[in-house]
Amino acid sequence: MIQVIVGENESLDSALNRFRRKCEQAKLLQDIKRTTHYVKPSEQRRIEARKALRRLRRKMQKINQLSS
Repeated sequence: MIQVIVGENESLDSALNRFRRKCEQAKLLQDIKRTTHYVKPSEQRRIEARKALRRLRRKMQKINQLSS
């Protein structure tokens, strides 16, 4: 459970920002999105393969831009 203690002289906005950062660091939102519905293992493999292909394409584009 993520907790943020608001200091005496701290604004609510800065406390909210700290809370958001802690949620991002804990990957809370990603975990919730991942577990909201069931994904078959075969579908999960396809999704991961697509993600890997996108990463590879981005990396190749970056390399091509640097070399030209």
